[in-house]
Amino acid sequence: MRPRNVSPHRAARARRAGHFAIVGSLAAACFVTPVIRADTTKADEESAAVGSPAVKLRMRYAGSYRFAGDAAEQRARADAIDRSVAAFFFAFRGIARAKVADRTTIVPTCKFEFSGGTIRSTVPGHPVAVSPETGAPVPYRVDDEAIVLSQRFEGERLVQVFRADDGGSRTNEFMLSPDGARLTMKATVSSPRLSIPVVYTLTYQRVD
Repeated sequence: MRPRNVSPHRAARARRAGHFAIVGSLAAACFVTPVIRADTTKADEESAAVGSPAVKLRMRYAGSYRFAGDAAEQRARADAIDRSVAAFFFAFRGIARAKVADRTTIVPTCKFEFSGGTIRSTVPGHPVAVSPETGAPVPYRVDDEAIVLSQRFEGERLVQVFRADDGGSRTNEFMLSPDGARLTMKATVSSPRLSIPVVYTLTYQRVD
């Protein structure tokens, strides 16, 4: 078969059409490629954030816990209270012991939540304690008493500090077991009226 004669005008139009097709393909590639890179970068950033030590630590602590201590822990708390009020005159020792015992009541459960750069701590019978995870102090009230609250991670420990206007304070230091199932709380209660701080340890078991 003999090749058909193609006019110069038709050949020029064909060449222009081919050029437009190539340019169009390049333009599409230029628009599509950055979107793919952006999505991939965002996914990589989110993956890196989830894998960061700080986020992993929050994920480990987040959840609810129930008191699992035995009679020995409760006796140790009572002994710590007795030592702290031993310097009181005997007529006032019982009153002081009762007040300290009330301030160190063992809560049956506790819960930790982390979101938006804050730590939320919940225990029965008290307002939810919410503060920045940086440890910045915030106002907090317990039984109409003005308190300053701060919460932050110090290494692997979650530390809460409650400070009252009268100079008294309570520090709770929480530490998780390696498997994340058991939570140990070391409490230190100080007051200008106490000769020595009340220090005791309680154990909680994860329930969710």
